[in-house]
Amino acid sequence: MAIRSSRGVGSTLGKISKNSKGGMNISQNMKEEKEVQLAKKLFSNINEYRIATHRRLDADAAFSTALILSLQKDPQPVIFIDSTDVITSDNIILLDLDLGENSIKGDVIGSCFGLLVKVMNRPYSGFRHDPVFYNYLLTIAEHLNRSDSGKNDFHSYLDPHYLIRWWRLAGLNDEEILRIIYLLFKGMQKSVEKEEEAQIYLKTYGRAEKYCMIVENPPKDAKIQKFVFRNGKEAYIYYNT
Repeated sequence: MAIRSSRGVGSTLGKISKNSKGGMNISQNMKEEKEVQLAKKLFSNINEYRIATHRRLDADAAFSTALILSLQKDPQPVIFIDSTDVITSDNIILLDLDLGENSIKGDVIGSCFGLLVKVMNRPYSGFRHDPVFYNYLLTIAEHLNRSDSGKNDFHSYLDPHYLIRWWRLAGLNDEEILRIIYLLFKGMQKSVEKEEEAQIYLKTYGRAEKYCMIVENPPKDAKIQKFVFRNGKEAYIYYNT
């Protein structure tokens, strides 16, 4: 998938104008509820929306945007905008930005990514996700919720903020960083699919004994063996008929 920035103003983007500093302040609860409703709307019809975020990606913007792209069937190029711009098109969702009704910032929960992951786990989101993949996302969300709100005490070199910093130092631009994280999420999803295939195959063709799993005509896939041992069996026995 080619990830490109889109900076032009056309009929599909709607009107882009400078953001006004005026307007009423809404309560934290109302703001979070608005963003939750917008995230529900996004997940319920995820392939219909295009994503915009700010230039010079930070960890929250990069991981949030890449997550949505990885879940879309045919993701469109991301729109990179300035923090003083507003996009008024209804089919564009702004991530890690606070620039109007179609924005998700997530500063109440701690991060935009954290809010997206939180909504994904709710039945009313309309999005069916795999629990294994979701657990991967929870780990990332925990990092971002704390570090993006200034409460980082993990001190892990796998922290998303460190990853962005190192990729920057390696000379990668916004589009290249986004593609790396996109591929990370796609790889996670593929791994989960392989696990599910192994589980289904073993239920169909395997026979579980106390200490081993006996499998008829197994495919040449190491995932099946790994799945057997990871689930407490000490031996993997197979035969061909």
